[in-house]
Amino acid sequence: EKRDYVSTIVETIRGRVPYFCGTTALNTREVIRQTRELIDIGANGTMLGVPMWVKMDLPTAVQFYRDVADAVPEAAIAIYANPEAFKFDFPRPFWAEMSKIPQVVTAKYLGIGMLDLDLRLAPNIRFLPHEDDYYAAARINPERITAFWSSGAMCGPATAIMLRDEVVRAKSTGDWAKAKAISDDMRAADSTLFP
Repeated sequence: EKRDYVSTIVETIRGRVPYFCGTTALNTREVIRQTRELIDIGANGTMLGVPMWVKMDLPTAVQFYRDVADAVPEAAIAIYANPEAFKFDFPRPFWAEMSKIPQVVTAKYLGIGMLDLDLRLAPNIRFLPHEDDYYAAARINPERITAFWSSGAMCGPATAIMLRDEVVRAKSTGDWAKAKAISDDMRAADSTLFP
């Protein structure tokens, strides 16, 4: 079923945009198997969290991503950095180590309290904050923060697209008022989900 799903997406996009598919699994061996197979189908990379079997420590988490990158060097890696889901804090030393793995190109990034430091520790990784944090993250570093992830776009992408476009405009004009207003409205709408 997963192969069919990925094949359908690959056929539909026909290389027009990069396609990352999820290969998070219970262990490294299964992650590598799935990643190889889905890259062979035509995916460009994997959205990858740490294995969900046991709580990870820092050396094990770092080695996991090294092992996947070594086993499937043609796969770009987007780190799924969700501390709540994976019971791993993704601490500062983690990002410093991830910046040494060329295949790690981006990260789904939750919370922006340490973003400025993480951007410095991992200068080659594009951090993707949640849409509710995108305005603030783009103000922290407009050149490095160029995209975000959205949980709300599945309800219709209009608001996320409006935020994206307004932040792009604000970066060129210096007028961030409308981007902030959109962001504030989005945060208010999500307040019961992300208190």
